[in-house]
Amino acid sequence: MRLRYILLFLALAAGHESIAQTKHGVYGFAEGGVSVGENTNFIARAAVGYRFAYQWQVGLGAGLNAAFARHVPLFTTVRYDLTKKKSTFFLIADGGVTMPWLMDDQWPDGNSKANKQHWGKYLQGGLGYRLNTGDGAAFTFAATYMHSGFKLEYLYYGSSNDYKYVFNQLGFTVGFFF
Repeated sequence: MRLRYILLFLALAAGHESIAQTKHGVYGFAEGGVSVGENTNFIARAAVGYRFAYQWQVGLGAGLNAAFARHVPLFTTVRYDLTKKKSTFFLIADGGVTMPWLMDDQWPDGNSKANKQHWGKYLQGGLGYRLNTGDGAAFTFAATYMHSGFKLEYLYYGSSNDYKYVFNQLGFTVGFFF
């Protein structure tokens, strides 16, 4: 089971073309780690975007949160380097939506599928450290707070039964920035 998540993370990471860090230009990152909240689970994220004025990066990304109710965040990411040095601390702010992607054993009503799956919000903020490797790429280490949620709706003989999922988690990731 966890092997599937690791392979997904590696595929996301390998799918990007490495581009050297410059004052301006395209960048990408891929990261994986764990989140701690109501349970401990695997998380992975990848994004591509544009770097400008050395310190600002803005991009679009997608991820996987393998919580007790698996979901996929689609987000806009903003990262700000606290210094202009090659190795530096940086701030993280992500916002977007998350869609449910439940496994068969995660449906709250036995093995039946929900009649409607409502996408929810995804917010993340935190602090990271980028350690430059010397060739324009860098390893990243980050600690973040994540808030996300979504809703499943079941219809029973004309009445509706809703299951709302809300996740408040601390995330710890290691990644590669290029």
